[in-house]
Amino acid sequence: MNKFFQVSFLFLALSGIVLLSSCTDDPALPDNIAEFESDAQGLGASESQITVNLKLTREADADGTVAVTFVPTGLTYGTDFTTDPAASGNAVTIPLAAGATSASFKIIKTNTTGLQGDEKIVFTIATVADGLVLGTKNTYTLSFSEIIATSATMEVNGGGSTFPNRVFIDLSANRQTAVARASWDLAFASTGDNFRVVLNSANKMLTRSIDKTDLSAVTAADTIGFGAELSLDAIFGAATSVENPADAPAWIYESTQWMDDPKGDLSKTAIASVSATVLENKVYIINRGTGVGVPLGWKKIRVIRNGSNYTLQHADINSPNFTSLEIARNTAEAFAYVSLTSNSAVSVEPPTASWDIAWTALTNTTSFGAAPFAYYFQDVIIQNTIGVSTAQVLTSTVSYEAFVEANLAGITLVNNNQINIGSSWRTTGPPPSPVGTKADRFYVIKDAAGNVYKLMFTALTTNGERGKPQFKFDLVKKG
Repeated sequence: MNKFFQVSFLFLALSGIVLLSSCTDDPALPDNIAEFESDAQGLGASESQITVNLKLTREADADGTVAVTFVPTGLTYGTDFTTDPAASGNAVTIPLAAGATSASFKIIKTNTTGLQGDEKIVFTIATVADGLVLGTKNTYTLSFSEIIATSATMEVNGGGSTFPNRVFIDLSANRQTAVARASWDLAFASTGDNFRVVLNSANKMLTRSIDKTDLSAVTAADTIGFGAELSLDAIFGAATSVENPADAPAWIYESTQWMDDPKGDLSKTAIASVSATVLENKVYIINRGTGVGVPLGWKKIRVIRNGSNYTLQHADINSPNFTSLEIARNTAEAFAYVSLTSNSAVSVEPPTASWDIAWTALTNTTSFGAAPFAYYFQDVIIQNTIGVSTAQVLTSTVSYEAFVEANLAGITLVNNNQINIGSSWRTTGPPPSPVGTKADRFYVIKDAAGNVYKLMFTALTTNGERGKPQFKFDLVKKG
């Protein structure tokens, strides 16, 4: 086995020995803190409602409720706004299920005329369920106008160590949107003249084409020769089963053709550009990868054009019949998303102008020996390449605290590489590298409205659990 992976496995083995040799008495659990996810947000003129999230530091022990009181300024409940659940007096009671790590309620705008833009509602957590402790972020202010957040901290709602969510983050709105990563399979480009289909690489999806154009004529026999290779687990197993990289099977280096370009270059997707000539569009075999601990299975698909839109044909490998789905371009977003499970369009990405970066898992590449091969990365930051640009700054040149607008003159911002931040903000070993965030760097992010922020990651984990990183950010220049 090559030395890189030998060191990693040795580290894991030693960690296991330490755990086994430690005291078997279960330590007391830390307080389960309940607080708002954000302390201030805005409800823009084009928005009719907002979901307010409360978070817990771990799963709730039992069913319960959280009571939130509110004080409106310049607004009247029932006339200008309502809540879901409905309020009783000036309080909202929010149900909390056993095992949940979050709860939420909605604020719905019912009046869109006569507002001056200085209206607001201040919410306060009044009581929490048994077994919970009230946190420090116990008030939340909603302004009935768009805000430009100037300074905030955020714990990303990735869902924990199984990283079940992809989380889209809008810095200026101090808002995050968590979406179940297994809720979709394919994304269809909606911008410009692109007729491209993107895989859900967070689920370890891979695909290969076959020289057929009739989906009903494709069977499992068409996967002979690559059925055991079209898997990130199989690629990793083959790469780590040899001591000398030169002895690795050649097919693992072909795996970069079965995945989308990790930088987000739409000219380098695993599925070829959808041709206006129907017979040029081949059948693809897709390994849908793995959801949250559940294999998602295999499919055969074919995509053809439908005017300026798409038609997706898909079926199980051995099925003689296939299902068709018409997919319209979603002009408000970069992609239209589809679930093969439900055979329907699904909502995933916020509107293009409403997110800057996203936390996710991603199929990337790594290498030992002669060439790169497909490899799975967790805790990756991708950026919205439509209107958003980023740069890394080392603290050896200027500290996070000292970085101000004047320092922007020496910064080169990048907007054509979605993994420009990528995994560069964290380290996960093997020894002697520490596990955590890199304190020697921070990032500059310019959003689509021209607001420029500095952002530093402060924790890879929350209470020792991956999938809940933390960061702080400050406005450097208002757009």
